[in-house]
Amino acid sequence: MGFFLRLEEYIEDYAAGDPKDLIVLFRSVLERVALVIESSNNPRELNLIGLALIDLSTYALTSLDHAHSAQTPRGLVQMLRAIRDKLYAGSLLIVSPKTEHNYTITNIYPEVYKHTKRLLSNSIAKEILSNCEAGINVVGFPRIERENILLHVLFGHEFGHPVADEFIAAEAKSKKSKADLASIRKQVNSVVRTYKINDNLDRTEAHKNLFVRVIEIRTRGLQELVSDAVATFIFGPSAIFAAADVLIPDGLDNVPTGPEYYPPTRFRIRLMMKVLAETEYLRVLREITLPRYLIPIRQAVNRHMKLLSEIAKGSDDLKAISNLDEHRIAFNWLQRSLTGAIAHAKRRVEKSTYSSKIARLEVPQCLERLYLEVPPGEIGKFPHLKAVDCRSAILAGWMYKIYQVTRKDADWITRAKQISMAQSLTLKGIEDSFLKGEYDEKYPRTTIKL
Repeated sequence: MGFFLRLEEYIEDYAAGDPKDLIVLFRSVLERVALVIESSNNPRELNLIGLALIDLSTYALTSLDHAHSAQTPRGLVQMLRAIRDKLYAGSLLIVSPKTEHNYTITNIYPEVYKHTKRLLSNSIAKEILSNCEAGINVVGFPRIERENILLHVLFGHEFGHPVADEFIAAEAKSKKSKADLASIRKQVNSVVRTYKINDNLDRTEAHKNLFVRVIEIRTRGLQELVSDAVATFIFGPSAIFAAADVLIPDGLDNVPTGPEYYPPTRFRIRLMMKVLAETEYLRVLREITLPRYLIPIRQAVNRHMKLLSEIAKGSDDLKAISNLDEHRIAFNWLQRSLTGAIAHAKRRVEKSTYSSKIARLEVPQCLERLYLEVPPGEIGKFPHLKAVDCRSAILAGWMYKIYQVTRKDADWITRAKQISMAQSLTLKGIEDSFLKGEYDEKYPRTTIKL
């Protein structure tokens, strides 16, 4: 009863959109379960139903608390929904802040389906959940960064994980995978032979442990690197600006360690710079046409890109990887697959890719608006106004932030206020761009004579 009443409260909070669809789904489950409870006299069955309801309610309430509310910026939801519609059409998207300082996207459909099947039956579970088989994606972001729309491009990386998993699963079924595994076993054998182990059982255990670690390091590396590439395809340079902001402070050349096994930051920066070069973004940033008073912004960004380029050219990460057998074997294997994995990512997100041509056209005017303390949500002059791609507003926001961070003609308090202002205006601009886009789609344009 408590679960049902809480869902009734949520209906008032979320009158429309994906949260309401999820609430309707959970209510349908509860209505079917109520019929089962009324017809059952079996205490054991009723106890099992109660336990399953507790598990289901945990997923439901955790997913819906603060989703799409005042705790969640409207612009963030709109941006993620636009990406979702192109990458994972038919799935539900629930966006909610959390206390942990990290970004996550979790598909809870398998767990919801499992608990619904426990409560009812396989056929009824499939019937109730038929409209969300593509996924129920719960997006979590740090509450403390709620208004930091510039950092929220890290969601591009999270959207990349299913793309990476698709490639890894397909590769595992290929003939090449069998040959690769055979080669890895031989390499692991060669390493284990150098161990001072006399007991055969201990030697077998050492072989198994090393083999498993190699697979984990290689798999995790592919997942992270493909996800980095997806973020770069979706958000352009903003992806590497956000990644560098988060990753570099923890070190450039740390080798993968369990249980996460993240690849070295330098390795990741190198890959993202390569994607930016191939998509013409490095040229766009160097040559973007700006009014004279905005040229210092372009200069600051190009200095920043030069620093990232120097990081990418370094090789200390590769030297660190080569020092340990498990890292060396795993990354040699990884690099043989990386080109194909990035090609798969590029094809998979083609409809969501942020074109450098759009950036070249829109970012200069977005920067002008930020400089004038106006939301960068549209370009042109009245009455000929056009909503921008939200990613142009974000890239302009990042460029303005980089300029403010590096300028030396103002104190830090002044620059920090400018950065905060730019983030707020960028978020407002994104909301405006989606609103204008929806308005233009709903109402035909008319010519205004002045």
